[in-house]
Amino acid sequence: VLGGLVYFSAIAHDDRFLAVVKSFTIEFRKPAFTNLVVETHFSDAQLAGIKSALEENGRCNYELDAVVKNSAGETVAESHGVYAIRPRAN
Repeated sequence: VLGGLVYFSAIAHDDRFLAVVKSFTIEFRKPAFTNLVVETHFSDAQLAGIKSALEENGRCNYELDAVVKNSAGETVAESHGVYAIRPRAN
């Protein structure tokens, strides 16, 4: 889901492209028994890089890390996703 947010931020409603999850790993650190919050960071520079790659190459890859925390702020899991934006097949 987080990778999709980057995709929609990068190309809005451009139906020429499709987002693909290339790989996704998650490391569980401890059990979670409370509400959870996911934190991730994706800079304006990274977003500009995606837009530039799409304009130049018509495709791009990007990575996104996230930290899952419980209501006490303790890290309960960490994830790493590798995503691709590719042209849709006609």
